[in-house]
Amino acid sequence: MESVIAGLTIQAHPDFRCCVTMNDDESTYEVPDYILSRLQPTLAIGFPSRQDEMAILRYHLPFAEPELLDLTVEFLQRAHRLELGFSPRDGIHIVRYALKRLAQEEGHPLSRDAAWEEALARVLGEEARDLDQLAQEQQRRPGETRTAVDLEDLFFGEDDPLHPGRDEGLA
Repeated sequence: MESVIAGLTIQAHPDFRCCVTMNDDESTYEVPDYILSRLQPTLAIGFPSRQDEMAILRYHLPFAEPELLDLTVEFLQRAHRLELGFSPRDGIHIVRYALKRLAQEEGHPLSRDAAWEEALARVLGEEARDLDQLAQEQQRRPGETRTAVDLEDLFFGEDDPLHPGRDEGLA
């Protein structure tokens, strides 16, 4: 490290390595060239294979039914083929939500598939139910990303008068 202003140089240990990651979404900005030039080599890492994605989900969700993991990995792999930005982290959130719904009441008639479908819509938004349509919309609007689901959306329906993000009736 060198600071011209402070007038000092600190030598790094010969084994020192640095790894920097950057998400490709609206939460990040372009890295200036003067920083990029110091971060060489640069590796772009894509989404994991089906096998690797399953291993990631099994590692984080060892207690989940294999069927839930299969549904989720199939969804994610299809999203990757359509170049949609859903990640293994999204998959983990979907499965966790579904597991919590299934565990709410013993003997509840909610099926595994219905719980997964609900989790998908609640975690990623209703538009995630139709990946083909979502991919077409993204192609028409390059540069835009999917809208995030707020925490309040998990607890309140769109028409619920108690929904904190609802503007109607607040005066």
